[in-house]
Amino acid sequence: MSFELLHATNLFLTFVFGAVGGSLGVSALVKAESAWNKFTAGLPNGTFVLVNATDLLTPGAITTIICFLICINALVFLLFIVIPPAKRVQMSARTLLFQATTLLVFGLGLFGTLVPYTLFVARRAPGVSAFIGVVQIPDAILKDIEKATAWSGDYKDVPYLRILAILPWVTFAFTMVTTAISFIGLRRYHAKQAAAAAAAQTSGKEMTGPQLEGEEVAMTEVDAA
Repeated sequence: MSFELLHATNLFLTFVFGAVGGSLGVSALVKAESAWNKFTAGLPNGTFVLVNATDLLTPGAITTIICFLICINALVFLLFIVIPPAKRVQMSARTLLFQATTLLVFGLGLFGTLVPYTLFVARRAPGVSAFIGVVQIPDAILKDIEKATAWSGDYKDVPYLRILAILPWVTFAFTMVTTAISFIGLRRYHAKQAAAAAAAQTSGKEMTGPQLEGEEVAMTEVDAA
């Protein structure tokens, strides 16, 4: 397998899983909103509800955004390869440093948000409090309402939150693999440039040698005359 094909394949997989990770984040947000509306609909009229899910919402939103950024950048870098060589003027090879650096930054950012998100899904639950006027609804009643509306008080019991804590790790893995391949390609590109420069210099010397010898012979003939 050629390096260009290997690079293109990993960019494509990074693009696909970046799109999947971002789509899962948007889907989780929509499903959470729907589940929350169903839960609040089961509460008595005039009930005021306070919910604290910031611990999961913040890293989840950042994970979604970074996945989409990875998806977009991987697609652009892939286009650098598939565009005909006559039009792209080695755009892919010349931008390998930018590609590697960009994907590395996004990959590390994704890792930094996935770690807390995964831990929060496994160990935490949203803080929910409900009031009728100034009277707080007991937790036991809230639990009964949760069961009746299929609302789960634990993040780990929600399928769309669990899957968002799994698949973006695949996005992270392909992002880092593609980053490594880009850095390897950058080294290969610089090595080829150095080899081409050395070959050109050697060729120039070989052409200059016979010319100098011819000039020396001509000067010798003039002196002899």
